[in-house]
Amino acid sequence: MTDSPEPCTACEGGQTVTVPVRVGRARRRVGSQDGWCLRCFGTGTEPASCDETREEDNP
Repeated sequence: MTDSPEPCTACEGGQTVTVPVRVGRARRRVGSQDGWCLRCFGTGTEPASCDETREEDNP
């Protein structure tokens, strides 16, 4: 039985996130735009931690 990967906590598996757009010296919010999730790079799954990767690379 294969475990399904956990969804990304930042985008909740949706692969995109909404980012506020701010302008001016006071950095007032003027809207928002969608963009790729930079935590999972658009895969929608939780990335492996550095410790887990190291254990896999060095048996």
